[in-house]
Amino acid sequence: MEADIEAVVMADSLLTMDPIINNRNVVLYIKPGKVRVDSMALAFKVTRGAHISPGESEVQDFRAPVVYTVSAADGKFQKRYVVSMVESSLRSV
Repeated sequence: MEADIEAVVMADSLLTMDPIINNRNVVLYIKPGKVRVDSMALAFKVTRGAHISPGESEVQDFRAPVVYTVSAADGKFQKRYVVSMVESSLRSV
């Protein structure tokens, strides 16, 4: 079974580039002053049937990386992701 973060649901107007998602990390490059990094609830697209914790409505403090756990639909497999927000005015090319 799979337990993956496939995408982050966030307005493009808040980001300077697409989120970087790999096997264990998610990095969001956000525009300075556009997001309250100390009080933000993120929404994710996860593998079909999987569940994520903390939940999407739970506010987190992203001044430091936050660990999310994705559990497969059958509950037998879990994967941990470290999610970070970086304020950056640099834009991707």
